[in-house]
Amino acid sequence: MKTRTNHLLSQVAELYPFDVNTIRLINSDKYSPNDIYSFTKDNKKYILRIATHSENNLFKTTGEMEWLAFLHERSIPVSMPLPMKNGQLVESLISSDNKYHAVCTFEKAKGKHCEKNNPNTWNQYIIEDWGYVMGCMHFETKDFQVSDSRYMRGVFDGKDIDGSDILEKVFSQIPDIQKYADNLIPNLLSLPRTKDTYGLIHNDMHQNNFLVKNNKVHVFDFDDSIYGYFALDIGIALQHALHNADGNQSKAEKIIYSFMQGYKKANTLDTHSLKSILSFMKYRQLCNFAWCYPDNVGKNEQENILNGLTVRGCLITEEMFII
Repeated sequence: MKTRTNHLLSQVAELYPFDVNTIRLINSDKYSPNDIYSFTKDNKKYILRIATHSENNLFKTTGEMEWLAFLHERSIPVSMPLPMKNGQLVESLISSDNKYHAVCTFEKAKGKHCEKNNPNTWNQYIIEDWGYVMGCMHFETKDFQVSDSRYMRGVFDGKDIDGSDILEKVFSQIPDIQKYADNLIPNLLSLPRTKDTYGLIHNDMHQNNFLVKNNKVHVFDFDDSIYGYFALDIGIALQHALHNADGNQSKAEKIIYSFMQGYKKANTLDTHSLKSILSFMKYRQLCNFAWCYPDNVGKNEQENILNGLTVRGCLITEEMFII
């Protein structure tokens, strides 16, 4: 399969170095800036990511790699970045059409993807460990500082992850959705930002972004990491987690309980932050609606999003996060 970055693979193989013949394509999606490959070096498997971005993304990717190395050093189950032969964690390559490509590589995680109908990859112990690992990340990241201010990741501003205006464009086309967003987002942005409530977060830690082995999770795909509220990170994870509840209220409550039990073993949030998790779940649901628009436009879907008490068809209350 031809990708945006096929022509760069020989150059990339020289950077580490490794045998270019071991490269295998994992994913190349027109909706994502990333081409993902695997390769073998010294009989070990690695994941190669080549992102097609603007010039300044090299700095942001360096910040991501420094944070990953920091978390790995603090014993958080994340994939350690592989340095190139020059010691760098990220390299920017410019193609003949003047596009910038940020290159980085990670150790390949062991485990299986989460499947909700497989008790070996989806059970209360895994959900609890998911919460525990996120809590550990939030606790440890309070000590993290990038080596250069240019490497700072983006900041949560209520807009789209990649800085585009797609969310605003979609909201403006549906008056009820726009009204909902106008009421929700300013309240989220007004929350207090302290060392104990706000910091560098994964920002996309759902079931597809960790592997499971022996009831333990191993997290990857930090490409969307930003400086944001810890409650936002939790809200994103749980909004996706409730997909596995299939609208079953009892299952939804058990998922939230298990996740929060794990989280609270590692990190502490004040009551105000815990209550805000529900609002961040609604925010993520609002984002999901916009990202899937217009394929998902239908009366029932809109009613679910606009109903202030349901998330994925389940009744969720602020008190569920405090117990």
